[in-house]
Amino acid sequence: MSVLSESPSAPWSRASVHGAWGKGYHRLAEYVDGNGHANPPSSYVCDDGFPLGRWSSIQRCHFSNDRLSSGRTALLSGLPGWVWDAHHAKWLRAWFRLAEFAGEHGNASPPSDFVCPDGFRLGSWVSTQRYMMRKNRVAGHRIAMLETLPGWQWGVYDIPPRKTSSKTRLL
Repeated sequence: MSVLSESPSAPWSRASVHGAWGKGYHRLAEYVDGNGHANPPSSYVCDDGFPLGRWSSIQRCHFSNDRLSSGRTALLSGLPGWVWDAHHAKWLRAWFRLAEFAGEHGNASPPSDFVCPDGFRLGSWVSTQRYMMRKNRVAGHRIAMLETLPGWQWGVYDIPPRKTSSKTRLL
């Protein structure tokens, strides 16, 4: 079912959204229909040239500056997967990937060159978290989340060596 064809749950109707803002909202709803979420990358441009990623970022900026009406806020909030803090949402997606890795491998320390099947560079992301910690640039809640994962280590030298297969031979 299309996001735009759903019945409205508030006095403002999705179908009655018009004007320049309405164009952006309708493009975002179409993006949801095709992708299942309302978080296009900031560089995303629709086939017709509409800068949907930029438009979405502007809406988040207006919201954080209290310059987005309650009606528009409600409409965007009602879209599947819409988040007001895209940076935090991206970090959370990476953390969940790391949690999945830890569940499969027993630790949260992938090799630095580890790449997920979908191309996400999880090992690089983990290295970045460690680097940012050395620079004191990791928020407390993120530190706490990472430290809940089994086998998480802030220092790469704290990680025990990986067991090698008995079939691995040294050259």
